[in-house]
Amino acid sequence: PEPSPVAGWAGKLRSNDASFRSLTILSFRTLSESEWLELFDALKENQTLTELNASGHALTALALSALGEVLLNNSTLESVDFGDKNLGDSGVECVKDGLASSTSLRKLSLEYKSVTQVGGHTIGHVLSRNVALVEVTLSRNALCDEGLEALCAAWSSNGESHVEVLNLAETGMTAVGLGHLERLASSPASPLRRLRRLILTGNDFGGDGRASGRALATIIHQCGSLVGVQLENSSFGDDGLAALTQGLLLLRPASGPTPALTELGLAHNGIGPAGARAL
Repeated sequence: PEPSPVAGWAGKLRSNDASFRSLTILSFRTLSESEWLELFDALKENQTLTELNASGHALTALALSALGEVLLNNSTLESVDFGDKNLGDSGVECVKDGLASSTSLRKLSLEYKSVTQVGGHTIGHVLSRNVALVEVTLSRNALCDEGLEALCAAWSSNGESHVEVLNLAETGMTAVGLGHLERLASSPASPLRRLRRLILTGNDFGGDGRASGRALATIIHQCGSLVGVQLENSSFGDDGLAALTQGLLLLRPASGPTPALTELGLAHNGIGPAGARAL
């Protein structure tokens, strides 16, 4: 069998090899728990690696706790993606303190990790404390409206949040969840005030299109830096688009800066002539 490369990676990490700045461990390569522990132990004090992609790998609770220690101690890691589709709420719980305390992490991806409503509380804890994250991807997880409510409630306390990209595609959100985002955007010192891109693709806002449209109009108005919103395949429909456009017109300031929005993705939303006229 092919020898494990872990010893070589760990050696480069411990020696702070300046050329070793990114590590992607492809999902077909199977590492034992002891190899993950060796790798994470070397990464803990490393000062050169900025990106770790270990998505698609099943990590034990012990390995995840070791990764949490990395995030607590490492000061150069900027991007992490870890775990497979069975990571779940318990897996995120293992690393939450490291994620919350990291001062270097800019990009966090938890896409398709089986995070549920329970995990919404945990991610909310992370976002309530972390002030370094710029891009957060939570897509393809069943957070649903309840999980998003918990996430927003916790995050609202972090007026120093620097998140610019928030990906909530295919999270089971409805108009109710969009309402939670609306309230977060409208809160004093909102953590969404630096938001530049909001991805809502693949959710179902068709149950109450008007409420969804009004909520999104408020979010765009309150988030003055927001340049792009993706709503593809979200059942927005004519009612939602009409309410959105009407809301944007009503909230348009008489003077001062106008919303920065330049991109609105509306493909596959069942929009007909009425919605087109409203737009």
